[in-house]
Amino acid sequence: MVNQRFPSISLWVIDSLGVGLVLTCAILFFWSAFMGGRDSSLSIERLQRDVVEIRQDGSRLRALRDDLRKALQTHQIELAAEGNLPREAPVDEYLHELAQLATRHAVEVRSQSPLPPRTYPGLVEHRHAYEVSGRFVDLVRWMRSVEALDRWADVGYWTISASNNTHANEPWVRNARFSISLFSAPSEPATSAGRS
Repeated sequence: MVNQRFPSISLWVIDSLGVGLVLTCAILFFWSAFMGGRDSSLSIERLQRDVVEIRQDGSRLRALRDDLRKALQTHQIELAAEGNLPREAPVDEYLHELAQLATRHAVEVRSQSPLPPRTYPGLVEHRHAYEVSGRFVDLVRWMRSVEALDRWADVGYWTISASNNTHANEPWVRNARFSISLFSAPSEPATSAGRS
């Protein structure tokens, strides 16, 4: 019996539609299986190359980090050595520089005398009492140049007063008294011979 529902459609058309649908499904299947697989394999290869490059970059960065750490340690050692206290305070040399600066700034050195040294853990302070005279402006300029000297030194206990009778005909002359401390590392304790 012939189908009454679709009387005008022939079997040939129905068969051709079925074959076309099956072929379309087969083509889509093969396309996704082979062509889509090729894209997937290319993506996997690309990702594998990226992983290798990242590992190489990581190795280069670790080597660079190690080099930077070594350079930092070297610089820290150099800085520590540069800032070390001298083993002996250059007292005579420093006092000579002070006298030269005094002459340059029209300041008269009136007296200088050593004071007892003070010892602290890791540090020895060599102190000197110093007295100079000159115009206030010259004293200040001289003091600036003294403080600019590249030494482990400290100036303290400043007092500036009007001149005594020594400069009676020069009322602008002032006397300055202060202490100067030079610093050094403590000397190593002597070891007794025969002790181990």
